[in-house]
Amino acid sequence: MSMGAENSRNFPVQKAAERNFLARGLAMNINHDDRSFCAHFRNRRFHRVKWILQDWEHEGATLHVDHPHFSFCRLQYDRSVPGRAFRIASGPDGNLWFTEFDNNKIGRITTSGVIQEFLVLTASSGPYGITSGPGDTLWFTEFHEHKLGGIGIEDPTRTVSGLSPTSGPAAGGTAAALSAPDLPADATVISGGRAASAVSVGGGQISFATPALAPGTLADVVVTDPSDGSFGRISRAWLADFSDVPQAHLFHDFVEKLVRHDVTAGCGLGNYCPGSPVTRAQMAVFLLRANHGPAYVPPTATGTVFADVAANAFAAAWIEALAAEGITGGCGGGNYCPGNPVRRDQMAVFLLKAEHGASYVPPSCSGDFDDVACASPYAPWIEQLGAEGITGGCGGGNFCPLSPVNRGQMAAFLTKAFFP
Repeated sequence: MSMGAENSRNFPVQKAAERNFLARGLAMNINHDDRSFCAHFRNRRFHRVKWILQDWEHEGATLHVDHPHFSFCRLQYDRSVPGRAFRIASGPDGNLWFTEFDNNKIGRITTSGVIQEFLVLTASSGPYGITSGPGDTLWFTEFHEHKLGGIGIEDPTRTVSGLSPTSGPAAGGTAAALSAPDLPADATVISGGRAASAVSVGGGQISFATPALAPGTLADVVVTDPSDGSFGRISRAWLADFSDVPQAHLFHDFVEKLVRHDVTAGCGLGNYCPGSPVTRAQMAVFLLRANHGPAYVPPTATGTVFADVAANAFAAAWIEALAAEGITGGCGGGNYCPGNPVRRDQMAVFLLKAEHGASYVPPSCSGDFDDVACASPYAPWIEQLGAEGITGGCGGGNFCPLSPVNRGQMAAFLTKAFFP
């Protein structure tokens, strides 16, 4: 093992690596600066290296794999922790948390590298895996006791507010700022478990450049004082834009609001698919989640309400709940037509019934749109949609009643109806 000449301090993780890898006869060299090291392992069949790479990649490590020689780099802290430390995870407080298997403790690393340790109440439990969960809780496994343990992170002790802007490109680099009084100059910012860059403190504010996050991610922003681990948090503050809904997109703000109200998580692969038509099945989910909130769960589907909606069909429970609430009677002949696109005239009825209740009856038609004759059964619903400011039509004094509703338009309709 060769060490850099400028700094001969021994890192405990390096010592552990030396024991683990040299015991198996592997050649290894370590070179490090003040807080990081790189190791190269010359054995393409050494599977433990793969496991370490996977764990550290999950934590946002800077690393690369170069076959047939494994190599990786990882930020380390010059602090000694006796015994074996197996897993590490980002906590909701912006610090790193890890398990001390031999010492029966959970450790915390503040953003300045200070390690604090907390004893697990179950004796000799062998804490092993650890992960961040909902409700500001970290969960860990007790290897010897076959149990799960939880760590409740204390409430934030620092006040932070007013993040601006609230969304930006997923690639990161957006200049953002928030109000955060009495912070030291070396305060840190974490968003979505990743460190922000270009952090600057002054004038009661902290400014930073947002980190790269997966498109469509709605992330907490955590500001931490590294000297004592105290922190402030704005929950669900930053939205990493969907790849296909950039800031300049016509429906961006509506889509962002739907995400913040847990109505949608996109169409997959970091996209929202704003131009895709909304099917009648998808509409059932959109309407009920917007109307009842993210905690709503429809009753189990029976498969007996509509002939073309089996109990195990996509959105079956939502479709049947929509019918139970009197918002839909199907498309005729005992069917619901779940795969059909929703037309704009149909959407007017669905939206207003969901908003006002199944018994709602709109005022009579007065001929507000050139392409919607008062003889149409949809006309009063369409005009009421306009009267409530939910739509202004499709342009040129028209409403385009027979055109399909796409997902971008759906975001605008739902936002104006339920989240004005």
